[in-house]
Amino acid sequence: MIVFIDGPDGSGKSTLVARLGPALVTHGRTVTHAPPLWSYLNEMSAPEEFAPWVRTTPGIEIAHALLEAKTRRIESLITTAGTRRAHDVTLVDRGPKTEICSARAHHKTGIPAPGNPQLPDSSTDHHRMRAS
Repeated sequence: MIVFIDGPDGSGKSTLVARLGPALVTHGRTVTHAPPLWSYLNEMSAPEEFAPWVRTTPGIEIAHALLEAKTRRIESLITTAGTRRAHDVTLVDRGPKTEICSARAHHKTGIPAPGNPQLPDSSTDHHRMRAS
């Protein structure tokens, strides 16, 4: 079984995963945790690289990278599904719905690419100030 935990940032997804794992183990389940989403992002090799990358990358590129990472993680989970037994549970912190919402938010409000006509000037100025 694969359990995706979805919700907005700060809603308690990681806390729920941290508490759910031991609770499932006490009920006879074997629990594994899916690798974090950042590990599927080609743009980085450590979680501390995420914030600087977000602050300096156009929103459309962030959105694309997040959706690609989401796809790679799901493909990995599908590939390993055949090795799981009936009582195995894989917990996934930050599920597909959360990732899609994050991608949309970054696309809409992220640092625009030079000459990006999709974002109004005031938004562009705000994000350029935020990045410096």
